[in-house]
Amino acid sequence: MVIKGMDSRGWRFFLLVLIGAVTTSCNQKKMTDLEDAIQIPADLTVEKLMENTEEYQLLGRRGKIVFPDRTAEVEYVDEHTMHWKITDKNNAVLQGTERISYVQISEHQFFVNWIENSGFTVSQVIDTKTGAVRAFWSFNDAKSHSGGRSSTFVKGIFEFGQ
Repeated sequence: MVIKGMDSRGWRFFLLVLIGAVTTSCNQKKMTDLEDAIQIPADLTVEKLMENTEEYQLLGRRGKIVFPDRTAEVEYVDEHTMHWKITDKNNAVLQGTERISYVQISEHQFFVNWIENSGFTVSQVIDTKTGAVRAFWSFNDAKSHSGGRSSTFVKGIFEFGQ
């Protein structure tokens, strides 16, 4: 099809406008389908939602994380402060109070990060519903060729304490 007076730039512009209109129409259809697929229970209330969320909250609570070579007793004082006490496999104990970075990822998953005075850095995702903990530890290592630091991923098991 040829339209008199339309050069190649005009055609390109026309095609871009046409593609944009079709894409917008398709996205609107997908959004409508998605909205129709979401089923909200008739008896769902804010109170019920908060009850479930509070059950899994970390802040203001104590817990224990068992790692392969150590056990950590932790208290998440607030969104900025955490106290920890580590007992390793030789029964050596270390403890500290740290300023943390904290964010709730979902109803029962939390990301917590801190840097200890020694430079030991901890980043962990804690799932308080399943108990799964995925941690990333970074530490000073004079033998390392990566800026004098080494790191490792560690799995642990979390449970709430008294």
